[in-house]
Amino acid sequence: MWCQAPRLEATGDGIRILDPGGGDPGLRLRAALAWWPDTAGDHRGVIPITLAGVAWDGPGGGTHWGWPDGEGRVERRHSDALPEVCVALPPAIALALALRGDGVDPGSRCLVVGPGYLGRLALAVATRLGCRARGIAAPAADRSIEGPRPDIVIETTGGPGSLSWSLAQCRDWGAVFSCGAATTAEPLDYYADVHRRALRLHQVPPRPWLRPGEDAIVDRGVPLLVEALQDLRSEGGDRPALQGLPPEENGVAIRERPGGWCLVRAGFP
Repeated sequence: MWCQAPRLEATGDGIRILDPGGGDPGLRLRAALAWWPDTAGDHRGVIPITLAGVAWDGPGGGTHWGWPDGEGRVERRHSDALPEVCVALPPAIALALALRGDGVDPGSRCLVVGPGYLGRLALAVATRLGCRARGIAAPAADRSIEGPRPDIVIETTGGPGSLSWSLAQCRDWGAVFSCGAATTAEPLDYYADVHRRALRLHQVPPRPWLRPGEDAIVDRGVPLLVEALQDLRSEGGDRPALQGLPPEENGVAIRERPGGWCLVRAGFP
Protein backbone atom coordinates (compact mmCIF):
# COMPACT_ATOMS: atom_id res chain seq x y z
CA MET A 1 0.00 0.00 0.00
CA TRP A 2 1.27 3.44 -0.93
CA CYS A 3 0.97 6.40 1.42
CA GLN A 4 2.32 9.90 1.94
CA ALA A 5 5.89 10.19 3.23
CA PRO A 6 6.59 12.16 6.40
CA ARG A 7 7.88 15.68 5.96
CA LEU A 8 10.83 16.78 8.08
CA GLU A 9 12.95 19.88 7.94
CA ALA A 10 16.14 20.88 9.72
CA THR A 11 16.67 24.39 11.01
CA GLY A 12 19.24 26.03 13.22
CA ASP A 13 17.12 24.94 16.20
CA GLY A 14 16.94 21.23 15.32
CA ILE A 15 14.55 18.98 13.40
CA ARG A 16 10.85 19.70 12.98
CA ILE A 17 8.27 17.06 12.01
CA LEU A 18 5.89 18.90 9.70
CA ASP A 19 3.77 15.85 8.85
CA PRO A 20 4.10 12.31 10.28
CA GLY A 21 2.91 10.82 6.99
CA GLY A 22 1.24 7.46 6.63
CA GLY A 23 -2.17 8.76 5.57
CA ASP A 24 -3.90 6.55 8.18
CA PRO A 25 -4.99 7.77 11.63
CA GLY A 26 -4.09 4.32 12.98
CA LEU A 27 -0.42 4.79 12.13
CA ARG A 28 1.96 6.48 14.57
CA LEU A 29 5.38 7.68 13.49
CA ARG A 30 8.04 5.84 15.51
CA ALA A 31 11.37 6.35 13.71
CA ALA A 32 13.00 8.07 10.75
CA LEU A 33 16.49 8.07 9.30
CA ALA A 34 17.55 11.30 7.62
CA TRP A 35 20.74 12.40 5.93
CA TRP A 36 21.70 15.90 7.00
CA PRO A 37 25.11 16.54 5.37
CA ASP A 38 27.70 18.66 7.14
CA THR A 39 27.99 20.71 3.94
CA ALA A 40 24.26 21.37 3.60
CA GLY A 41 24.50 25.03 4.55
CA ASP A 42 21.63 27.26 5.49
CA HIS A 43 18.89 28.00 2.96
CA ARG A 44 16.97 30.93 4.49
CA GLY A 45 16.97 29.16 7.85
CA VAL A 46 15.91 25.75 6.49
CA ILE A 47 18.53 23.08 5.80
CA PRO A 48 17.75 20.46 3.12
CA ILE A 49 17.76 16.90 4.45
CA THR A 50 17.14 13.59 2.70
CA LEU A 51 14.71 11.17 4.31
CA ALA A 52 16.12 7.68 3.79
CA GLY A 53 13.79 5.49 5.85
CA VAL A 54 10.65 5.76 7.95
CA ALA A 55 8.74 3.45 10.32
CA TRP A 56 5.30 3.60 11.93
CA ASP A 57 3.40 1.49 14.45
CA GLY A 58 0.14 0.31 12.97
CA PRO A 59 -3.02 -1.64 13.67
CA GLY A 60 -2.40 -5.33 14.25
CA GLY A 61 1.09 -4.89 15.66
CA GLY A 62 4.46 -4.94 13.98
CA THR A 63 6.18 -2.13 12.11
CA HIS A 64 5.13 -0.50 8.86
CA TRP A 65 8.17 0.86 7.09
CA GLY A 66 9.48 2.08 3.76
CA TRP A 67 11.30 4.89 1.99
CA PRO A 68 10.14 7.88 -0.08
CA ASP A 69 10.14 7.78 -3.84
CA GLY A 70 10.79 10.80 -6.05
CA GLU A 71 7.22 12.07 -5.56
CA GLY A 72 7.10 11.89 -1.77
CA ARG A 73 5.24 8.58 -1.54
CA VAL A 74 6.12 5.50 0.50
CA GLU A 75 5.23 1.92 -0.35
CA ARG A 76 4.45 0.55 3.10
CA ARG A 77 5.99 -2.80 3.99
CA HIS A 78 5.51 -4.84 7.15
CA SER A 79 8.05 -6.32 9.53
CA ASP A 80 8.24 -7.62 13.09
CA ALA A 81 11.59 -5.84 13.56
CA LEU A 82 12.01 -2.77 15.75
CA PRO A 83 11.36 0.62 14.09
CA GLU A 84 15.00 1.74 14.48
CA VAL A 85 16.08 -1.38 12.59
CA CYS A 86 13.48 -0.90 9.87
CA VAL A 87 14.58 2.68 9.08
CA ALA A 88 18.11 1.36 8.42
CA LEU A 89 16.82 -1.11 5.85
CA PRO A 90 16.55 1.32 2.87
CA PRO A 91 20.27 2.31 2.78
CA ALA A 92 21.17 -1.32 3.52
CA ILE A 93 19.03 -2.50 0.60
CA ALA A 94 20.57 0.13 -1.71
CA LEU A 95 24.07 -1.09 -0.84
CA ALA A 96 23.15 -4.78 -1.04
CA LEU A 97 21.64 -4.30 -4.51
CA ALA A 98 24.73 -2.38 -5.66
CA LEU A 99 27.03 -5.17 -4.44
CA ARG A 100 24.81 -7.79 -6.04
CA GLY A 101 24.62 -5.88 -9.31
CA ASP A 102 28.41 -5.66 -9.47
CA GLY A 103 28.69 -9.42 -9.05
CA VAL A 104 30.60 -9.32 -5.76
CA ASP A 105 31.43 -12.90 -4.78
CA PRO A 106 31.29 -14.44 -1.29
CA GLY A 107 34.77 -14.43 0.18
CA SER A 108 35.76 -11.15 -1.49
CA ARG A 109 38.12 -8.99 0.55
CA CYS A 110 36.21 -5.83 1.52
CA LEU A 111 37.42 -2.64 3.18
CA VAL A 112 34.82 -0.28 4.68
CA VAL A 113 36.08 3.30 5.11
CA GLY A 114 34.37 5.39 7.77
CA PRO A 115 33.63 5.19 11.49
CA GLY A 116 30.04 6.42 11.63
CA TYR A 117 26.53 5.03 11.40
CA LEU A 118 26.79 4.39 7.67
CA GLY A 119 30.19 2.73 8.07
CA ARG A 120 28.82 0.31 10.65
CA LEU A 121 25.80 -0.38 8.44
CA ALA A 122 28.02 -1.09 5.42
CA LEU A 123 30.24 -3.41 7.46
CA ALA A 124 27.19 -5.37 8.63
CA VAL A 125 25.75 -5.65 5.11
CA ALA A 126 29.03 -6.69 3.47
CA THR A 127 29.64 -9.32 6.15
CA ARG A 128 26.11 -10.71 5.78
CA LEU A 129 26.63 -11.03 2.02
CA GLY A 130 29.67 -13.21 2.64
CA CYS A 131 32.51 -10.72 2.19
CA ARG A 132 35.60 -10.87 4.37
CA ALA A 133 35.00 -7.33 5.56
CA ARG A 134 36.94 -5.08 7.89
CA GLY A 135 36.57 -1.41 8.67
CA ILE A 136 38.88 1.52 9.27
CA ALA A 137 37.94 4.78 10.92
CA ALA A 138 39.59 7.51 8.86
CA PRO A 139 42.19 7.12 6.12
CA ALA A 140 45.57 8.79 6.44
CA ALA A 141 46.25 10.46 3.12
CA ASP A 142 49.95 9.53 3.14
CA ARG A 143 49.53 5.92 4.25
CA SER A 144 48.27 2.77 2.56
CA ILE A 145 46.66 -0.23 4.17
CA GLU A 146 48.80 -3.17 5.16
CA GLY A 147 48.48 -6.56 3.51
CA PRO A 148 46.75 -7.52 0.24
CA ARG A 149 44.67 -4.83 -1.37
CA PRO A 150 40.91 -5.44 -1.09
CA ASP A 151 38.71 -6.60 -3.94
CA ILE A 152 36.11 -3.97 -3.04
CA VAL A 153 36.18 -0.75 -1.03
CA ILE A 154 33.05 0.89 0.45
CA GLU A 155 33.61 4.59 1.18
CA THR A 156 31.06 6.04 3.63
CA THR A 157 32.43 9.37 4.85
CA GLY A 158 31.84 11.56 1.81
CA GLY A 159 34.83 13.66 2.83
CA PRO A 160 37.22 15.29 0.35
CA GLY A 161 40.19 13.06 -0.33
CA SER A 162 38.57 9.93 1.03
CA LEU A 163 37.34 8.66 -2.33
CA SER A 164 40.74 9.16 -4.02
CA TRP A 165 42.36 7.29 -1.14
CA SER A 166 39.80 4.49 -1.43
CA LEU A 167 40.42 4.15 -5.17
CA ALA A 168 44.16 3.94 -4.55
CA GLN A 169 43.73 1.11 -2.03
CA CYS A 170 41.52 -1.08 -4.22
CA ARG A 171 43.20 -3.78 -6.31
CA ASP A 172 43.22 -3.45 -10.08
CA TRP A 173 39.99 -4.71 -11.66
CA GLY A 174 38.24 -4.18 -8.32
CA ALA A 175 35.18 -2.11 -7.37
CA VAL A 176 34.69 0.97 -5.20
CA PHE A 177 31.28 1.93 -3.78
CA SER A 178 30.71 5.51 -2.65
CA CYS A 179 27.90 5.73 -0.07
CA GLY A 180 28.65 9.22 1.22
CA ALA A 181 28.27 11.38 -1.90
CA ALA A 182 32.06 11.60 -2.22
CA THR A 183 31.86 11.46 -6.03
CA THR A 184 30.87 15.13 -5.93
CA ALA A 185 33.09 16.18 -2.99
CA GLU A 186 36.36 16.30 -4.88
CA PRO A 187 37.67 16.42 -8.47
CA LEU A 188 38.64 13.03 -9.87
CA ASP A 189 40.88 12.16 -12.78
CA TYR A 190 38.76 9.30 -14.06
CA TYR A 191 41.41 8.07 -16.47
CA ALA A 192 44.23 7.93 -13.95
CA ASP A 193 42.16 6.95 -10.90
CA VAL A 194 39.55 4.64 -12.43
CA HIS A 195 39.82 3.62 -16.10
CA ARG A 196 43.55 3.01 -16.30
CA ARG A 197 43.30 0.42 -13.55
CA ALA A 198 40.00 -1.05 -14.82
CA LEU A 199 38.19 -0.14 -11.60
CA ARG A 200 34.42 0.03 -11.30
CA LEU A 201 33.09 3.05 -9.37
CA HIS A 202 29.51 3.02 -8.07
CA GLN A 203 27.56 5.82 -6.41
CA VAL A 204 25.17 4.21 -3.90
CA PRO A 205 22.08 6.33 -3.08
CA PRO A 206 20.83 6.70 0.51
CA ARG A 207 17.64 4.84 -0.42
CA PRO A 208 16.89 2.30 -3.15
CA TRP A 209 15.62 2.99 -6.64
CA LEU A 210 14.24 -0.41 -7.62
CA ARG A 211 14.46 -1.69 -11.17
CA PRO A 212 11.97 -4.18 -12.64
CA GLY A 213 12.27 -7.52 -10.86
CA GLU A 214 14.10 -6.19 -7.80
CA ASP A 215 11.00 -6.09 -5.59
CA ALA A 216 11.12 -9.88 -5.30
CA ILE A 217 14.86 -9.73 -4.48
CA VAL A 218 14.15 -7.20 -1.73
CA ASP A 219 11.38 -9.34 -0.24
CA ARG A 220 13.73 -12.33 -0.01
CA GLY A 221 16.64 -10.29 1.30
CA VAL A 222 14.95 -8.19 4.01
CA PRO A 223 14.92 -10.95 6.69
CA LEU A 224 18.67 -11.44 6.19
CA LEU A 225 19.34 -7.71 6.45
CA VAL A 226 17.15 -7.40 9.56
CA GLU A 227 19.32 -10.07 11.17
CA ALA A 228 22.49 -8.25 10.12
CA LEU A 229 21.31 -4.89 11.48
CA GLN A 230 20.01 -6.00 14.88
CA ASP A 231 22.96 -4.49 16.76
CA LEU A 232 23.22 -1.28 14.71
CA ARG A 233 22.87 1.80 16.89
CA SER A 234 23.51 5.51 16.55
CA GLU A 235 26.52 6.13 18.78
CA GLY A 236 26.78 9.60 20.23
CA GLY A 237 26.87 12.84 18.28
CA ASP A 238 24.72 15.94 18.40
CA ARG A 239 21.23 15.85 19.84
CA PRO A 240 19.28 18.52 17.95
CA ALA A 241 15.91 19.56 19.35
CA LEU A 242 12.98 17.53 18.00
CA GLN A 243 9.81 19.52 17.36
CA GLY A 244 6.36 18.69 16.04
CA LEU A 245 5.47 15.67 18.20
CA PRO A 246 2.06 15.31 19.89
CA PRO A 247 2.12 16.70 23.46
CA GLU A 248 1.76 13.24 25.03
CA GLU A 249 4.80 11.81 23.22
CA ASN A 250 8.53 12.17 23.65
CA GLY A 251 11.25 11.83 21.08
CA VAL A 252 14.95 12.14 20.47
CA ALA A 253 17.13 12.94 17.46
CA ILE A 254 20.76 11.78 17.32
CA ARG A 255 22.94 13.17 14.54
CA GLU A 256 26.41 11.76 14.01
CA ARG A 257 29.32 13.83 12.80
CA PRO A 258 31.07 13.45 10.47
CA GLY A 259 28.56 12.03 8.05
CA GLY A 260 25.36 13.79 9.02
CA TRP A 261 23.14 10.71 9.48
CA CYS A 262 20.38 11.53 11.93
CA LEU A 263 18.23 8.90 13.66
CA VAL A 264 14.87 10.18 14.92
CA ARG A 265 12.96 8.13 17.48
CA ALA A 266 9.47 9.21 18.43
CA GLY A 267 6.41 8.05 20.27
CA PHE A 268 7.74 6.67 23.53
CA PRO A 269 6.11 7.93 26.79
